[in-house]
Amino acid sequence: MKIKLPSLLAFDSQKQEELFILAIGVCSIFLFLPLLFHIYAGSFMRLNGDDYCYGGTQMQYGFWGGQWYAYQNIGRLYLGDRYSLNLVEAIFNLFAPKMYPVFLGAGIILWMVCLFFFLYQFTKYAGYRVHFMELIFLSTALLFFVFCVTKDVTQLLYWFSGMATYIYPMIFIVLLMGLIFWAAHSFIPAIHIPLIFLTAFIGGGFSETTAVLQLGCIILLVLWAGLMSRKKIQKGLIITAMIALVSTCGSILLLALSPSTKDRLMVSQHPSVFETVYLTIKFSLAFFIMR
Repeated sequence: MKIKLPSLLAFDSQKQEELFILAIGVCSIFLFLPLLFHIYAGSFMRLNGDDYCYGGTQMQYGFWGGQWYAYQNIGRLYLGDRYSLNLVEAIFNLFAPKMYPVFLGAGIILWMVCLFFFLYQFTKYAGYRVHFMELIFLSTALLFFVFCVTKDVTQLLYWFSGMATYIYPMIFIVLLMGLIFWAAHSFIPAIHIPLIFLTAFIGGGFSETTAVLQLGCIILLVLWAGLMSRKKIQKGLIITAMIALVSTCGSILLLALSPSTKDRLMVSQHPSVFETVYLTIKFSLAFFIMR
């Protein structure tokens, strides 16, 4: 069931609406041009830094063995509990080096598609009448301004290990929100339950910071659903969000139980529970705002 709401924008005539759609279409093209430049520059991307560490581990222990070793050990290499990051790096190494030129472009396009999917499902669930060109404009604008406020675009885009650590979790969070809204207005248990659970589980395994951020997004979504007046809508959205919540908590638990996490804690300070919660929220917000 959807909330019947009027269109966000009203026009006196069809001609005005057509001119508006044309205008935002042109704006979308201009906003996409800098992204297109990043895609072109990314075609020259090569191995750098931690890429060699992940590749070396995979060469030594194999595809699955390398991920298991990375999950259990820290050692001299930058490995550890981030099981989704280890998986993405392993897949990356399977196609390297021939596929280097397309990885950055594929990541940007995938992020834009997931933003479009999320906005489409949200507006459909809420009952808004929105032209697809408006969704394209919003998706492009969001991505454009994300890169505008990013302090270190080089690390974020032109280094695959950085891209996998910082961009891929954002893609999965946006995709997860879109899947939740999709399932909320047209719930098919056999499809949506495993899809949402798997997306949340993979998205939560890229890093501790983004896992907490994903958890916070889901909690805010549940709180928002609880404030909605229509009980049927509230129930449908909360059920799908709770599936994602359970999966995200499972991913955080898997990160915490990694033997490499125990090794890391042995050589670091141990703050109190309240200080841990405070620092987690503080650095999660800093990561979200600055990235």
